[in-house]
Amino acid sequence: MSSVRRAIGSVLKKIFFRPPFVKHSVQTIYKSLQGSIYLHQSNILGDWLQEAHYLVIILENIQNSDGGFDTDYNYHFGSDLLHRKGQSLACETTALTVIGQYRGIDPGEDLDGFISSGLDWIKRNSVRKDKGVYTIPYCPDIVNDTIILNGISFTAAAMGKILKDNDDTGKEIYRGMISFLKNNMVISSDSGGRYWPYFEQGSSVISENEKKKIDYYHLAQQVEVHAIAQQQMPLDEQYEIIKNGADHLVHIHHENGIIPYDNMGLFDGCIHTWGLSSVIPAMIEASKIISENRSEEHTSELQSRQS
Repeated sequence: MSSVRRAIGSVLKKIFFRPPFVKHSVQTIYKSLQGSIYLHQSNILGDWLQEAHYLVIILENIQNSDGGFDTDYNYHFGSDLLHRKGQSLACETTALTVIGQYRGIDPGEDLDGFISSGLDWIKRNSVRKDKGVYTIPYCPDIVNDTIILNGISFTAAAMGKILKDNDDTGKEIYRGMISFLKNNMVISSDSGGRYWPYFEQGSSVISENEKKKIDYYHLAQQVEVHAIAQQQMPLDEQYEIIKNGADHLVHIHHENGIIPYDNMGLFDGCIHTWGLSSVIPAMIEASKIISENRSEEHTSELQSRQS
């Protein structure tokens, strides 16, 4: 009987819990492109430049008509909000960051139209919260609230990587988003750097319980993209973001032995390889930014305590 029940369960699972078909998820494409770029730069055996070029073509073809980018499947975020396939997302602007990295290995390829469309989408959907402070809705087609903070990180970092020197409007939004992010970092009660809650704390569409969530894997990805942007277009406030975010991840690692998905036991504490592996490039990119200044900072901090 047990074998029959397992067989029936397997059939039902395939019918009712079948994963959606996704031909080209933008996340998979731009992360594969980023990997190909790094392999090419490391002189790993294989024609990684050609592979990168192939992936760029796919990325161009799946850019939405409004200039944004989409996961290509439906999913819920928050309690009652549904992102539908085809709706552009702030969190997927990382595609522009990676295109900026690609230009570093193949500057001759004409990607101006692709980049310009993506930047126009960002500018149209950016929201001025206060003087010198900007944000962007996670999914502008659904709601005008910020909701998820990592969308601002990914968008700001994309701008820092690809903005031209004469784009004053873009620079204002870039600086404004970094200011917003710095202001929304939370000090760790046990002195382990700072972090962002997953959800914006002032959101009216997210429950108080949901607002407690801290997503460590997305925090790592945020640190990574900010560090990439900082190498291209540095800002003092962004440096503070990178240092505090990296310090908090190191603290969580020391405290737990291994970095969990989040602070609320999501997925019963299981480790997701995509997330844990995101910590590696975060630490690599952050070390390029903070290592040279670290000894000076510690000396200054020690002196201030002694005075």
